[in-house]
Amino acid sequence: FILRTIFLSALGVTIIGILAAASLINYPQAFFDNHIASTMGYHNTLATFLVAAILIGLSLLAEEKNRWWQLLYSISNYFMMLVIMAAVSKGAWLILVLGVVMMFIGMPQGYRMKVFYYLFLAVAPAIIISNYFMTAIFSAKPSTGMVFVIVGITLVMGGWFLWRYIDSWLNSVKLSRPAVIGLITMIIILLILTINLVGLSDRITKEISEVTDIQHLSYVTRVDFMRWAIDIIQDYPITGAGAGGWAALYRQYQDYQFWSAEAHSHIFQVGVEAGLMGVLAFSSIWMLFIILLYRLYIIHRDREEKEEWILICGAAVAAIGLGIHSCFDFDLSLPSMAILLWSLFALISAFYQQHSREFRIKISRSWINVAISALLLLILYISSCQYLLAHFQFQTGLKKFQAAQADQQVVRSEQLLQAGTHFSQAVINDSLNAEYWSYLAYWRCYCCLLFNEQDQEKAATFREKSIVAANQALDLDPYNAEINQRLMQNLVNMGDPAGAIRSGRLLIKTMPNDPQSYVRTTELWWYASQYFEKNGRHDFALDFAGEIIMLDEALQNQLKKVEIDHPLWQGEKLTTIPEYEQIYRQARDFITADRNEK
Repeated sequence: FILRTIFLSALGVTIIGILAAASLINYPQAFFDNHIASTMGYHNTLATFLVAAILIGLSLLAEEKNRWWQLLYSISNYFMMLVIMAAVSKGAWLILVLGVVMMFIGMPQGYRMKVFYYLFLAVAPAIIISNYFMTAIFSAKPSTGMVFVIVGITLVMGGWFLWRYIDSWLNSVKLSRPAVIGLITMIIILLILTINLVGLSDRITKEISEVTDIQHLSYVTRVDFMRWAIDIIQDYPITGAGAGGWAALYRQYQDYQFWSAEAHSHIFQVGVEAGLMGVLAFSSIWMLFIILLYRLYIIHRDREEKEEWILICGAAVAAIGLGIHSCFDFDLSLPSMAILLWSLFALISAFYQQHSREFRIKISRSWINVAISALLLLILYISSCQYLLAHFQFQTGLKKFQAAQADQQVVRSEQLLQAGTHFSQAVINDSLNAEYWSYLAYWRCYCCLLFNEQDQEKAATFREKSIVAANQALDLDPYNAEINQRLMQNLVNMGDPAGAIRSGRLLIKTMPNDPQSYVRTTELWWYASQYFEKNGRHDFALDFAGEIIMLDEALQNQLKKVEIDHPLWQGEKLTTIPEYEQIYRQARDFITADRNEK
């Protein structure tokens, strides 16, 4: 039932992708950047998900006796294979090939020909139709692609009908192993000849040619991601840098600028975020999975009934395929894919429990387990509702704040007060969200400047609370570039030298290869230096000027560290921009003049 549910959910995802590509429905981000992404949001992950579903579908087909279910599985596999081709993901294609090989190795001998036939029935029409389908969806009338999809369905139905006679013939002839291998080889050759005759889409041909190109962007960058991840793990070896550690830290370890919110390797992502302890725990789960799978093989290998082992084989191969692909992509960073993998793990564990004496223990008080589960579910539900409420409060506060600022001449005090109330409630319900705290600090700063001439006491209160909220946000998320920039301006306006210097240093540490980060930081620090100098705080003015000098040293060291001319460098090259050089010279002259006076 669970495997069938997974398969049917994959069918739903597939249909949404096909209809979106044909412009028959408007599903957000289901078809963008010339790729089918469906509900997954990322074409590589979609293709990997469907590969796992096809492997499960083949196992369901192999043990299914009802012909109508066989027809549904066959058409569904064809749909999924068509989307896998149209998604243009060489990683998913390689995993499909590897998964099929593993399935043939694990499948009982009497079922291999059936599995191969139904695989051929999905792959052959999908490859042939993909050429015409992809041409159609990129044309002026994408909906014409559905005509070719229907043609493919007709081919699959014909193959499904033909299998009844082929199966009877195979049972009567009793082919030897060499004969079966020869027959399979002939079918593969026939498929290759058909593909050569019909042709493949240029995008598919190009993607296939890149499989062996080890200098391709997808290979080179992944190797570099892993190298940077190893450097991070060396600095955070035991428990890691915490959730989101890669996104926060990877720029500090780069030798050229390249944007990637994920490490594109789950095992390295786990190493960065959970350290060696996390890697050990994750590896242990896989080891237990392999051990249980081997024990299930021992249990089933001498049994005449093979239907259950076929399902076990399909689930196991799908899980292994997901695991292998996740070593080179961020599939498991998506909750849906992680849930799929854990579900397959749980299925293997459940199959083993059915046959193992170790687990045949009767629980006399089953209500205890039910009560504990209900309690945990209640805690999760209450917590999620609280976080969702905080999100809505923050969004409402943000809209009120923007509305209050819409007219520069008239400040809508009622909306401004409501914005502050919503921001305050948001940080109460989700006190660990740095973005909420940063906007609360920004709102308090705005109110401080607003009341500065009207009510000095109230303005001072807003100032103190704004500084507290800003530092709370920096403590929670110190390597968030957007928050750092917002709070640096905020802390300069509030006259907090230590906070302004801290946020500037964090911004440079977070974005060491971005020249605009150096410009923004020096501009704000020089503004703060001049502000304190005018207000008689010469010591603070010197502190900011000194920070600018030290920042220039950091910039020169970073220029020596990175490869500015690296061909994969993204964004503006790191260099000394004229605006930055001018501020640096002013700060240097200011310090020199102070020394001469002394």
